[in-house]
Amino acid sequence: EPYPQVIETIQRLRDAGSKLVLLSNSSRRAADNNPRMQKLGFAPVWFDAIVTSGETFAHWLRQQPTKLGITTPRRCYAVTHYPVHDLLAGTPLTLCERPDDAELILAVGGDLAPEKIAQHMQDLRPLIERAVPMICLNPDQWGFSPNGFHACPGQLADAYRDAGGQVLSTGKPGMLIYELTQVMLPFEPTQAV
Repeated sequence: EPYPQVIETIQRLRDAGSKLVLLSNSSRRAADNNPRMQKLGFAPVWFDAIVTSGETFAHWLRQQPTKLGITTPRRCYAVTHYPVHDLLAGTPLTLCERPDDAELILAVGGDLAPEKIAQHMQDLRPLIERAVPMICLNPDQWGFSPNGFHACPGQLADAYRDAGGQVLSTGKPGMLIYELTQVMLPFEPTQAV
């Protein structure tokens, strides 16, 4: 359920003619988040743009992959609990089943309890030695769900970085998500709140 007065505030801002962008560190594409938003009482039409970390990754991967450090086709290993084929379709990335075969790691989502992060790091440590970069699609440390708090991919990305690995994030507070917002809804940065 949304925080008190959020929906009313959004409606007042819309009525006043404000342009609204919903920014989210969700690693899913923007359209995939619409059902979740509607369950919370938000109508997607209230926003002039919905920009997620997953949407940011998908956009730059297709439009300007060098922003993500991708200059050639790569085999990637995804740490996730849901399919990522829609994120990768029509791109220079192909999924591989084993971390050992990867040239890129995607930290997307999954069961990231501390013991799972330790397990993933055991599998990923050899990739640090090979200088395999990681792209983190959700840099949040913790997420909130009806079942309580859960660890997010940002914790895995921090562990990878702390062990000497190279990590790029497509979500807040990194600049890539804000650059995409500017592409989707051009605005004068001095006029943004």
